[in-house]
Amino acid sequence: MVMRERAVRVPVDGVSLRIAAASGRLVNISATGALIRATELLTPHFEYPIYLNLPADRIQLTGRVIRSGSAPNETELRQREDYLVAVRFTAVPPVSRVAVARLCGSAFTLKE
Repeated sequence: MVMRERAVRVPVDGVSLRIAAASGRLVNISATGALIRATELLTPHFEYPIYLNLPADRIQLTGRVIRSGSAPNETELRQREDYLVAVRFTAVPPVSRVAVARLCGSAFTLKE
């Protein structure tokens, strides 16, 4: 079995976003992708635009959905179903790369 290294994921709190027609928020992020809690199920292997709403700016990336499935609700009071969507970034403009690096901090260049 071949073991592949992957970028270190960093938990993120309070970053809302749009991916395709879904709204959501970041669960965690790495230099190469993110885990998103979204309001819609997204199709694996499709690429979608992602807009992160950061305090200082709104940045755009493109990501390919690796997996998408139902997620347990954080609070019983929620009325809509949430989905966990894992994406691998496929297009990261330079301005967006700087923003992702800030979110990741020192983990941006680390591998697991």
